[in-house]
Amino acid sequence: MKKLWVKKRFQKTGHSRRAFGRLTHGAWTVGVLALAHAYSSSWSLSLCEASSS
Repeated sequence: MKKLWVKKRFQKTGHSRRAFGRLTHGAWTVGVLALAHAYSSSWSLSLCEASSS
């Protein structure tokens, strides 16, 4: 009975770890995309300023 409980608990932690990994991966992807967007927008903005002046 105890062995089954340990197995169930292990499966639960494994699942939460997988969900946590997916969550961190999603947050990392969003962060990188936001960073890339901010970088590209600021770069294009400076490019427009340089061409207009």
